[in-house]
Amino acid sequence: MKVLKDITNFFILKDYQDKIRMTAKDFGYILLFKICIAYISVIIGNLLLTYVFKLKVDSIHSKIAIGELYYLGVILAPILEELFFRLPLLLISMVLKNFKMLVMISYVCISVFFGLIHITNYNNFSNYSALEMLVITFPQILGGFVLGWVCLKYKFGLLWSILLHASFNFIGVSLSALL
Repeated sequence: MKVLKDITNFFILKDYQDKIRMTAKDFGYILLFKICIAYISVIIGNLLLTYVFKLKVDSIHSKIAIGELYYLGVILAPILEELFFRLPLLLISMVLKNFKMLVMISYVCISVFFGLIHITNYNNFSNYSALEMLVITFPQILGGFVLGWVCLKYKFGLLWSILLHASFNFIGVSLSALL
């Protein structure tokens, strides 16, 4: 419940500037929260894609060797993506700290862009409509919101967002290797 309360306070700009220390318990709760929203949105998205759009989405991950997938998804991607997306968000929040609404607009735009860039994880993505792309990448968009929140809310937030991203990807790659 504390995580949901913190997220709510963050979005209503109540405690936007207060940085707190990450605990192992916080990390576990946030990871669990991220897993739950990701997998629920994947299930809903797959139902929409299958029954509404009549679309079968083919991921590029099935064509990559498992060792390479671990390297790319658990080590390289979290570091590069968090530096590319969350570092600018941190800089914007420092420069515009007195303009909370501009920081929040940046946070939303960066989170959505983070999710949408993941459309490249799918074969023939240029054949999808904008709405189909939004449905396909919705779990990553939600993940972008969680990672951005962690980055802005916690001390050493960029490091925590990298570790959270890597942990989440580790679970996803491991589950896909088992199936």
